[in-house]
Parts: sequence; C-alpha cells; structure tokens
Amino acid sequence: MARRALRYNCVSLGLVSIAVYFLWRGRVYAGSVCFVLSLTFKQMSLYYAPAFFAYLLAHTLRAKKGRRATRTTTSVHSSKPHDNNILGS
Repeated sequence: MARRALRYNCVSLGLVSIAVYFLWRGRVYAGSVCFVLSLTFKQMSLYYAPAFFAYLLAHTLRAKKGRRATRTTTSVHSSKPHDNNILGS
C-alpha cells in the first residue's frame, strides 16, 4: 500500500519539476499548466503554491513595469531619435 502512494507522489513531483523547468526557461504558460496538472493529480502540490504564486506575481509586475516604461518613452514626439534604454547607461 505504501509503495502505491509513493509512486503517485513521484508523478506529482515530476510534474512540479517540469513546471519549474518551464518557468526557468521563461515559458510561463507551460509552467503554469504543468503546475495545475500536478495540483489536479495530487493536492500535496499545494505546498509549492506560495512559491509559484510569488514568482508569477513578480513576473507579472515586472512585465507591466516594463510596458509602462516603454510606453512613456515612445510617446514623446521629437525630431531626434530616442534612446529606449531605461537604465540610462
């Protein structure tokens, strides 16, 4: 009986590992789908949910901040070309 439960834990952990790999490679949607599949397979994956939530929230906020900075630098109309470098270096 214990071996069956551990086998299912391995499948769930494998799906979480694939999700982390996809997030590490920048494929947020694929990573999210793998994590949701892991959650539906075994609810033990909820232990990893706060880490996934924090990463995805940070990713979303960074993306929105980048879009806002790009929008403000390209909306200025002048005759000279823009330098879209946000850091100014």
